Amino acid sequence: MKKLLLISILLVLSGEIFAAIRIVSLSPAVTDAIVEIGAVDLLCGRSRVCDAPGTSDIPIAGDMGFPAVEKILRLRATHVISDTRHPGGNWKFLEQQGIKLIFLPGKKIAD
Repeated sequence: MKKLLLISILLVLSGEIFAAIRIVSLSPAVTDAIVEIGAVDLLCGRSRVCDAPGTSDIPIAGDMGFPAVEKILRLRATHVISDTRHPGGNWKFLEQQGIKLIFLPGKKIAD
C-alpha cells in the first residue's frame, strides 16, 4: 500500500513539474524529436519552418535559430531549444528573463 501511495504521489508531482515546462523549438529537427518522444504538449511555440505532424496549431515564435523575443515572452516559455544560434538573436535578453536556453549540437545527421 505504501508503495502504491508513493508511486501515486510521484506521478502527480511529475505531472505538475512537466506542466510548468513550456518549450519553444526553433529547429525543425528539435521539434520532430519532441513530437517523436510524445512531448508535443510541452511545446508552446515553434519556428516558422517547423512542420512536424500535430504542430500546425502551435504558435510561431521565431525563425530557424532566430527567436521572436516578444512572442516568446508572451507565450510564457520556460525553455528555448535550438540547434543553431543566429547571431542577431537577442539570446542574452531571453536568458535575463529567466528562460533557459538549450543549444544542441547539429553538425552531423547523427546528432
